[in-house]
Amino acid sequence: MADNPHFVPDKLNPPQRHLVNKRLSMNLLIQGAAAQAHQTGHHLVRDELNSINTQLLRQYDRAIAGATYSYWRGYVTFVMGDATTFWHTLHQAESPFFYHRFLRRHGRMLAEAAFASAEKRCLEKEIPTDMLSMETAIMNDILKAVDIERNHRKRLEQLAVRACSQIIGTPPDLIDASITNEPAWGTVRAPQTPAGKEILRMMVGWGGVDWIDGQLRVIGKAIVWPLLLHELVKGSMELICLHGMNELPSEDYDVVMDHTEHIEYEVPMLQVGPEFYQRFLRVNPREIALADCVMAVARMEPVELEEFFFDMIESPETAEKTLTRAVATDP
Repeated sequence: MADNPHFVPDKLNPPQRHLVNKRLSMNLLIQGAAAQAHQTGHHLVRDELNSINTQLLRQYDRAIAGATYSYWRGYVTFVMGDATTFWHTLHQAESPFFYHRFLRRHGRMLAEAAFASAEKRCLEKEIPTDMLSMETAIMNDILKAVDIERNHRKRLEQLAVRACSQIIGTPPDLIDASITNEPAWGTVRAPQTPAGKEILRMMVGWGGVDWIDGQLRVIGKAIVWPLLLHELVKGSMELICLHGMNELPSEDYDVVMDHTEHIEYEVPMLQVGPEFYQRFLRVNPREIALADCVMAVARMEPVELEEFFFDMIESPETAEKTLTRAVATDP
């Protein structure tokens, strides 16, 4: 903590803090990959979507642009607080990421880049940027997409499975996808704040990993196709990242979950996650499968992972070499 002039003693011991920070970093990677798929995945299968209805791509583009910007200027910020203030106050002890060295050093830069990108896309798609008009436009575009999808859900679900497998490499027979008006499933950690309860109420997509018939499966449910792909990619990344936690003693696992798995953290993770994930992709050796790179990163020791992420921003060539070496030596 020497780089922080506002040092406040940590209630966790150093090994626990390293484990918690590792999980927060992996959550950032998971949410970043999911958000990236949400923003761009429909163009991977544009021909198939056009064969269903030529209006789908336009509706998806508009809804996604608005939804991405809404994390910065929409109703969610009315619930969670001003995003700019959040990312400018990481050095304050009240910040949930105060002890996360990587985010404290680079979080503001990632946030500024992500906001600029979201604003640019919103303007390109002619989405209004004042809160009320934006939220109305998002809802209208989503409802139009839902109406188009209504008679094609089975085909779209299969297309989402294929797109997820193409992006992450998850075997299609391990993916369960549903476009549904009632996407909630599984058990979610109870929100600790009024804001968290409101965010939970607003969720229109759910994804993760579940143990079904003796095997771990990726489950995704959402009200519309781009969100479904988002949830499937999130679940697929989580499935890979579980390999970085499966050997933790139960007491350490409980500490990590208690300090990281809060729905209130999803909003900031989704704000900067795409920008963070793009930096990861830039140091991902092209000849190595994405899933293998994610697996190698998930298995890194906490301090090693932290240094890798620092290099990802500050010395990309070093980060690429580290990742190549990690994949080669991963059991």
